[in-house]
Amino acid sequence: MQQTRVMSSGFTLMEMLVVVLIVAVLASFAIPQYRMVVVRSKMATSIPMVRALKDGMEMSYLVNGTYPDRFGGEVIMDIDMFAGCTVMDPEGWITCPDDVYFDIYGWTQLTVGAVDARHQVAYLMWLDNSAHPHEKRCLANRDNQTANKLCKSLGGQVTQTENYGSMTTLGGSSNYTVYRI
Repeated sequence: MQQTRVMSSGFTLMEMLVVVLIVAVLASFAIPQYRMVVVRSKMATSIPMVRALKDGMEMSYLVNGTYPDRFGGEVIMDIDMFAGCTVMDPEGWITCPDDVYFDIYGWTQLTVGAVDARHQVAYLMWLDNSAHPHEKRCLANRDNQTANKLCKSLGGQVTQTENYGSMTTLGGSSNYTVYRI
């Protein structure tokens, strides 16, 4: 008697489980890296905008002998990068798409800064005629690993001596780490 062997075309359950396991392991490495790339790209866009605002503030200081009180046409009117952004309130926050905000003096200091509210990270530049001319800071929510990695990747060193008040966009009062860049 002759037995015929039937060839089945398909995968066994075990083969499928191995493939799913491999995909899950690869995704566990890829997703955090993707998040970091997204945050870095937003910061890479925000830093030149902060620089442009700082330059506008410095030009206003040179012309008038003082910095403007809040954002006004003289500071942001000629900066093309802010197309699509709006000045939100009398406090002068500039609100841009994707939960990115720009402010001057928002940290009770002579600073210009950007806050990425979604990723809980901020970048500040001190004005030239301030207590810390030309210095930069990165603020990150203490509980947000991606934000802290970003600040470290910018060359930031943790400083314990500075307080920028309540940062609700970074997770609340005093819930952030300050990095000196």
